[in-house]
Amino acid sequence: GSTNLNDALSTALDMFTYSETKVPIIVMLTDGLPTAGTTNLETIRENVKSNNKAGPVPGRCLKLPPGLSSM
Repeated sequence: GSTNLNDALSTALDMFTYSETKVPIIVMLTDGLPTAGTTNLETIRENVKSNNKAGPVPGRCLKLPPGLSSM
């Protein structure tokens, strides 16, 4: 399958609105580098910065071993 990190992060960021009482966080699980959509990591990083309108939304990425998703 394909890995579209840019669209996934953009969709996740669109789900948040600013709140003084809630702390948003994005946890992404992936088995590889971006292979679909925007694949340049610097461009993805800049897109995340510009789309992060709900205040600082921290993100964590857990990289799974290749092939795990096909088990």
